[in-house]
Amino acid sequence: GEMNLSKWNKGKVMRMKKEQVLSSLILVILIGLFVACSEVTKPEAASRIQINQILDDIEDAVFTYDPEKIIDFIHQDFLHNGNDKIDQSYVWQIRLLHFNTMQIDNREIAISQNSAFVSFDMTLIAPDSTVVTEEPSEEYGDISYFIRDEGKWQLYGNQRY
Repeated sequence: GEMNLSKWNKGKVMRMKKEQVLSSLILVILIGLFVACSEVTKPEAASRIQINQILDDIEDAVFTYDPEKIIDFIHQDFLHNGNDKIDQSYVWQIRLLHFNTMQIDNREIAISQNSAFVSFDMTLIAPDSTVVTEEPSEEYGDISYFIRDEGKWQLYGNQRY
């Protein structure tokens, strides 16, 4: 009887070893896939962080009345509904005279090589009024379009006259 018991144990041990090897192999494959995928998305993740930081900085600049900080994010070839960089700097100066708070919520960032498109809910608050829009809107929309130039993300506008 003892002989049969040890044969049974050996079989069980062999089965367990096969399962352990298989589960280890699956784990190694999954880790490999994860590392391979994360390598691909690292630049995109970095881009998302940079773009979110720009939007956060714009919110801060509105709150602290710092139009120059926003203008620094505008690319030299910016064009949005006919406004170039100089026109857009005036737009921001006027905007900041009126609004003292900007909130950018529910951000969705789509990145394609060196361009990015951001849709979001924007709330602009003035002492006497509040404007809430889904961006990009017809009236605003100018901070939904980005270009990466020499590794740096900047506002680019919709490139339409």
